[in-house]
Amino acid sequence: MKTHDMRIGVDMMGGDYAPEATVGGAILAHQAINNEAELILIGDRSRIKEILKTRGYPQDYFEIIHADQIIQNGENPAKAFSKKPWSSIKLGFSLLYPNTTEILPSCWMWGSTPTPSRMYFFNMD
Repeated sequence: MKTHDMRIGVDMMGGDYAPEATVGGAILAHQAINNEAELILIGDRSRIKEILKTRGYPQDYFEIIHADQIIQNGENPAKAFSKKPWSSIKLGFSLLYPNTTEILPSCWMWGSTPTPSRMYFFNMD
């Protein structure tokens, strides 16, 4: 198996049309990067696998990390980030700190993404 130069964590549960739209984006990204980077899909594993199967795309092209909590639009970002440790965005940030991944794209509420960034990175040991 090829060792990838870069690992990209992708929050699959952010955005109005997630995870259908984000899985479609992950497929396009995989085709574009041509195995130069590994995509790690973070979200509801069963839904992600179901969408990949429906679209006829092999799930073994991705690592999938299950997140069983979803932060909904309208939730207070700081409170939700603290109260939902198993959300895709929180798990995604946790992969950045130990250098498991280098990038975390997300379609999470645009005005809210800086809140968990500050909370997570300024409170690290």
